[in-house]
Amino acid sequence: MSFDKLIKYLKNYFLISILITIILSIALQFFPLVNVTGYEFSLVMTLPLFLIGGGYAIIKHKSSFDKIFLSIGLFLPLIISIISNVLFSICPLSSDIFFYFILSIPSFIIGLVSGKIIAGYFNRFNGLILFFLFLFLLGMTFVEFCFRPQIYFYNPIFGYFPGTMFDENISITIDLILYRILIIGIFFFCYYLIKKFNLSLIKFTFITCLILFLWMIHLKPLFGFGTNEKNIKSELGQEIKTEHFSIYTDPGITYDTVALKFLHEFYYQEIKNKLQIKDDIKITSFIFKNRVQKKKLFGSENADVAKPWLKQIYLDENSFTHSLKHEIVHILAGTFGNYPFKVAKNLNPALIEGVAMAIENNFDELDIDFIAATALKNNYGMEIKKLFSGYNFFGNLSSASYVFSGSFMKYLLNTFGAEKFKQVYKNGDFEEVYAKPFNELQNNYLDYISVKNFKSDKDIAQLYFGRQPLIKRTCPRLTARLETDAWQYFIQKEFQAALELFIYVHQSSGSYSSLNGILLTKIQIEEFGSALELAEEKLNAFSNTSYFYNLNLRCADIAILTSDSSKSKHYIKQLRKSQPSIYYYNESVIRNTLLNKGMKTYQSYLLGDNVVKYELLEKLKKDSTNLSSIIPKLVELTRLTQKTVADLEVILHNKYFTKSDETVYAYYKLAEFFFSLGLFDKARIYSDLALLLNERLEFVNIVEEQNKLINYSRNRITN
Repeated sequence: MSFDKLIKYLKNYFLISILITIILSIALQFFPLVNVTGYEFSLVMTLPLFLIGGGYAIIKHKSSFDKIFLSIGLFLPLIISIISNVLFSICPLSSDIFFYFILSIPSFIIGLVSGKIIAGYFNRFNGLILFFLFLFLLGMTFVEFCFRPQIYFYNPIFGYFPGTMFDENISITIDLILYRILIIGIFFFCYYLIKKFNLSLIKFTFITCLILFLWMIHLKPLFGFGTNEKNIKSELGQEIKTEHFSIYTDPGITYDTVALKFLHEFYYQEIKNKLQIKDDIKITSFIFKNRVQKKKLFGSENADVAKPWLKQIYLDENSFTHSLKHEIVHILAGTFGNYPFKVAKNLNPALIEGVAMAIENNFDELDIDFIAATALKNNYGMEIKKLFSGYNFFGNLSSASYVFSGSFMKYLLNTFGAEKFKQVYKNGDFEEVYAKPFNELQNNYLDYISVKNFKSDKDIAQLYFGRQPLIKRTCPRLTARLETDAWQYFIQKEFQAALELFIYVHQSSGSYSSLNGILLTKIQIEEFGSALELAEEKLNAFSNTSYFYNLNLRCADIAILTSDSSKSKHYIKQLRKSQPSIYYYNESVIRNTLLNKGMKTYQSYLLGDNVVKYELLEKLKKDSTNLSSIIPKLVELTRLTQKTVADLEVILHNKYFTKSDETVYAYYKLAEFFFSLGLFDKARIYSDLALLLNERLEFVNIVEEQNKLINYSRNRITN
């Protein structure tokens, strides 16, 4: 029996369709993200609703009962989601409910029109043709993913997909609304052609293909619903050629272009040598000027991405120094990856990211083995075998998944060599490649980590692992969207509106970012007393999280604004004692030094702009005891102000830094800064000092690589 006849004999088609949507809607309430009336739920429902709409048109039931029944069925998923949201979720209903009207219902309408078009031309296999159209429309997005640089997608069926979940703020935009209206209009126009001109199937197919071609190739990028290389290159404006790279970036980039070339080529050679790759390839590197431009042209605001099959990497000026090596690894790993995407077997994310992390070996300027060892010793570990199974990589906190996959793969590379390392990336079978049970490999890895002489610290572990993954956070989409709006009010100095929105978000989700927004807004409107009361009240709630240290810093700052120097000193001392990172240690030292100069000095630093901050820190240059902790902040402020290298060198001139971890870090940041300006000789001086004085095992690989980079660049200049 044909598919069409089977459909016709299903007298209760609509009942079955509605039951499917009800069952699916109820099932979704048991999974994170989709159990809230918002983007994810609406996105999933677009798929069955397209097919139901098309099926309705094909079967041609015309009684009013059927239409009413179908209308009820169309809105039942939304009703179920709303009821579940109200009864079982702490997330309040919000404007995200309108995603159902922007994504799901238009999908039904497009399916309905598609079904009418199919029914107008075909007498047999209509249902099968509808299904193939469904696959074809989804496949259009796959084609874009394969051949265009973007990772965001507008699609007739599901409407919009951001490409990555790293960007939590997914909102209904004017562009999305216009896209849905335009697509519905195109489908109705195609239906109109049939009714008005009674076109033959051949003519209709030709016209439709022409419309699709024009839409995909020309109109979609023109309207901003897609991106191609030409658009990106045109907007970035500057092309920099090297032996193995075509680098496209904004002419106003602050990073020296010669240093940029050497940075790319150095990492390329290092990775090739590490992976024992013989053949050369050409890579295209796009460096957007900021996150806003990156989101507009590429799709992701926060994530840096590589497409190995296109040999392209996508970064932005604020993040590329931290992720460039990682993304180049992805491209070079493509030389031994699997087609069509040139990545690990079965698209295994732990293998894909583990290989990149193993070669990069840098997590927040620390050795990844140190971070993994610290996590294991403080009960933040995970089962390695489970991590590399399926897509469990995404079910954990991202920092944990990246660190453990990278540390484990680094162990395999260092122990068994590059050839087996590449082989397991290609076939995904650890036991076959290494001729050992996975449990044995895992146990050997744990032994490898345990014998390393890293100093473990619970505060470091808490800083990096004391957060929840996205799927376990409370109302992540709503929180991100409303916080974005609140920060816009804050930037525009509409502080009362910002405060009200931050308070609403915090009451709904309890997020630290919204609390931080409340505190900073209260500082702006000089409600110092209530800000301190709130910050201290929340300390216990965040005591076992990554955010505890930032909140501690906030308490110290707000206390000094209330003129309570003893309380401020208490929090500074606590932060200095815990030392979760060198950043927080340095911040505590800066505040303690300012406080020793007087309460007014500390208050001026907090309330002043970047120039004021720089000038106040500049006055502390005679204090050689704490200068090494102040230097990284001065380097940061030099980038943000009109201060020059000469201004910074005056501070450094004839200054003696005490031998300490902070001194090594200060030299490291100075070397990094001078390198970014193309001042390689100055960079070498500080890099040599960092290498000479470093006694931190977890920092050895970081300073050694920097020193190699600077010497490589100097040699390239002289040659």
